[in-house]
Amino acid sequence: MNALLLMLFSSAAMAQDLFRASFDYAPPAGVQAENVSGDPTARFIAYDIGLLTPPIRVIPDRMLWINGVSFSQTNSQIFDAIGLNDEDGEVNLYSITLDMFFAASLNEKWSLLAAVIPGIHGNLVDGLSGQDFLMQGFILATVKLNERIALGGGGGYANLFGVPQPLALVQFTYKGDRFSADVLLPRNVDLWYEVVDESWFVGLQSEIAGGYYHIAPEQENNPDNVFVQYSVGTFGPSLQKAFGPLKLTANVGWMGFRRYNVIQNDNPDPLFEFELDPALNASISLTITPPLPNSTSAQ
Repeated sequence: MNALLLMLFSSAAMAQDLFRASFDYAPPAGVQAENVSGDPTARFIAYDIGLLTPPIRVIPDRMLWINGVSFSQTNSQIFDAIGLNDEDGEVNLYSITLDMFFAASLNEKWSLLAAVIPGIHGNLVDGLSGQDFLMQGFILATVKLNERIALGGGGGYANLFGVPQPLALVQFTYKGDRFSADVLLPRNVDLWYEVVDESWFVGLQSEIAGGYYHIAPEQENNPDNVFVQYSVGTFGPSLQKAFGPLKLTANVGWMGFRRYNVIQNDNPDPLFEFELDPALNASISLTITPPLPNSTSAQ
């Protein structure tokens, strides 16, 4: 079971530790826009925090259940875009999710990881509505080829590309003496090299991220079925410092493939459509890697 736990918590599929906090900043960048005039630019600042409970042994040596909660806020602002309903185009986008993970060891080689992630996603201007709610999740089967390599595959339903949709998942993990790779396509590729024993790491990270947010009307005559679709790809070098279970990671890289659309869910044509120019971005994150729960008992 310990091997399963190591795979679970190091897996790119889970993408979180017992605790994580991150800050991501992208300076204003030019925008190619539809349905607006002027000379628009866009800026995004994002915060993210997540917490997981210690694993619960549902079936001793066979199945674990892990619960968690995540909160994120993205401040988006479109400057000098004539035609937006909001004069400065500023919207705060919130995401609050309940994260439920189930990990099962089928035998010495095969394991199964599934997640059910209900959440609310919107600007939360005037309370909650049914259109703020979104259910996401995935299931991933992994086979351990040897002590260093594992392969996996599965599927999910998520707003990774800014639209809730089914996704096929492919996983590859490699754990060498100093080099490691965590890959979960189409989400992320993380490559790390251990420079100083269990202390300093350098790497390359690429990630696709997205969101689908309900925008509640700020005025009574505005429609209530308006959503923001946001997606972005990032790539760049990273530096990580480990202090035992605590890891501090800094990343500076290139941000591209950014789309920011404002849509009505009964209209196939976006109300406003923005394709953001590539730009540099910087992020810093703090995570706590969980210890193996040798003493955790079923509850």
